[in-house]
Amino acid sequence: MQQLAADPEEARREFLTPTWRRETSSRSPEAPTRRRSKPSLFGTSEDSISWFNSGDWCGVTTACVVWVLEAYAAFIVLWLSIIARTYSWPHVAAFCALCALSLWCHLKVMTTDPGAVPHNARPVSAAAAEGRCEEGAEEAAVTMCARCDGFKPPRAHHCRVCRRCIARMDHHCPWVNNCIGALNQKAFILFLAYTLLLSVYGLGLGAAYFYACESGDESCLEHTPTTSTFAPTLLVLSFGALLFTVTMLANQTHSVVKGVGTVDRVQRRRKRQPPHPLTHVERALRWRRVVGTGSKLRWLLPLDIAYSERDAPLLLGYVIPAQLLQRGGGSHAAMAWENGSRD
Repeated sequence: MQQLAADPEEARREFLTPTWRRETSSRSPEAPTRRRSKPSLFGTSEDSISWFNSGDWCGVTTACVVWVLEAYAAFIVLWLSIIARTYSWPHVAAFCALCALSLWCHLKVMTTDPGAVPHNARPVSAAAAEGRCEEGAEEAAVTMCARCDGFKPPRAHHCRVCRRCIARMDHHCPWVNNCIGALNQKAFILFLAYTLLLSVYGLGLGAAYFYACESGDESCLEHTPTTSTFAPTLLVLSFGALLFTVTMLANQTHSVVKGVGTVDRVQRRRKRQPPHPLTHVERALRWRRVVGTGSKLRWLLPLDIAYSERDAPLLLGYVIPAQLLQRGGGSHAAMAWENGSRD
């Protein structure tokens, strides 16, 4: 049983103080904030070795559907080129290369940490967020996540599926079984772009098949009913993928240009709030926050993005104190609860 305080006034304050406030306020800087569990191979927690949302079976299923559909489209093209001798090998190689790039990007989006906010993250100073370097500047307004029990940076949101706060979260996409955030948005845009090219190529190959048959190509007369159904199937798959990718690419382009994610736009529209104005720093870093630094050739491949030491706090919205990293973790909650709000 819990031991009561000897002072009646102290007991009264303890009784009126919420449990979460007592827990966070009573932590000493040296005390661990949470019990360390055994690291898991796959997961979305800080203890996981590899990022993969294995707990959402609906997302795992839809992600597998993407692979099955693209593999089936590649099989159709191979079948029509080898068995039916409809397409030449350069067309087959180009289609399969686009399919491989699309699936590579999909795998990268699915297995990349989208920008989960670590438990010991601390806010960036208001002067740094506005692009000013002032010594002794005060920290920006602090918002705490009621679910993570940690600091929530600006433009970050808590994902109930991934069970983490994601920096610059755009939305949670079940087709990739992951959130789209600061660290995997580039791979997601590349996935949409390569899938768009793949769908356009598939529509062209399907149309070429029907044109050859309508022109009286003798090879079409030798096709079995099974082979004859492959081209319409390729057209249907390509057209469906085209509609999806065009819609999502338009949405992602709008998010990058305006600097506001899908979740932020929906919330502000629901609350009938005006668009949040971008600072000159955010406006200047709109594209760099997606592609990172380095060679422009890396923009075409789903490689990890890197930020400079100066840009990283501004783009992610938080910093990690070196002393907390050396201690193997720590909580900023005890200080943030005093002057912050829970969201």
